[in-house]
Amino acid sequence: MQSTLKMTHEEWLAERRKGIGGSDAAAILGMNRGRSPLAVYMDKVGFAPEIPDNEAIRQGRDLEQYVAERFCEATGRRVLPRQPHLATPGIPVDAGEHRPRCGGRGCGPGMQTTNPYNKTPFDQGDVPAPYYWQCQHYMAVTGAKSWFLAVLVHGKAFHVFEISRNDEHISRLIEAERAFWFDNVLAGIPPLPSGTDGDDDLVALLPASREPDEVADLQGMEADITLMDVLKAEQDAIEQRIKAIKQRIVMTLDGAEAGRTNRWEISYKPQTAERIDSKRLKAERPDIAAAYIKASTSRVMRIKPAKEEKTA
Repeated sequence: MQSTLKMTHEEWLAERRKGIGGSDAAAILGMNRGRSPLAVYMDKVGFAPEIPDNEAIRQGRDLEQYVAERFCEATGRRVLPRQPHLATPGIPVDAGEHRPRCGGRGCGPGMQTTNPYNKTPFDQGDVPAPYYWQCQHYMAVTGAKSWFLAVLVHGKAFHVFEISRNDEHISRLIEAERAFWFDNVLAGIPPLPSGTDGDDDLVALLPASREPDEVADLQGMEADITLMDVLKAEQDAIEQRIKAIKQRIVMTLDGAEAGRTNRWEISYKPQTAERIDSKRLKAERPDIAAAYIKASTSRVMRIKPAKEEKTA
């Protein structure tokens, strides 16, 4: 058990890489759209680049105390200002990071801030998956029967939820966390990417063991590559169908800039966008163009049927 009370933010970040935290839970389960299992792995093994402390992160951190005060005001409970790292048998996990806990009951709350564009219907009792699994993680570690969750929606609303312990979900979560920690992090084997844009960058950061001019044996991916080819053909067909529907809408609008059905409202108004004519700029003012051109390098994947090998 290690206290976070006197840790700086940087020390806390370094410490949380030594185990699995509540904020990792949903990502490990593949239930966090903004963070993949590969992203968690890259963070734990030190391959991921440091995330700069931007305004959103700063505000979320600074507002934790305010959210705690609002929670106390709304519930009449007191909040203790940080708690130690706690470990479950066989796997290092932390219970609360900087999360305060409820005096007198040993449960929560988790502090969350989100922007007013978050479409989660909080007022109907819905909780985003990352928040829910974070609370279940904390209950798994502490043994609590419930966990409070306080959510500040910037400039819009404040919500308090009490999340009940779900032992079936906790068993699933701990099994996934242990497998991730031992089979991926400690074994040095990255989990498979999930198809997010972020994973494109992370895959490129993985250490490479082959030389660029080497031809890798991808025989084990034959089925996957064939499936990708089929899906690409289906994607092209779907995109053409979507384009055809858009064209029929324009035809039916017949010059109007708006239309509606019982379920949908359509807007089709002209908009002007300014752009630099790079071709003309290079031709007429090559000196200026050269001064502002930024070269970038990226890899392009092209797939085509393999040529049959000739036999003697």
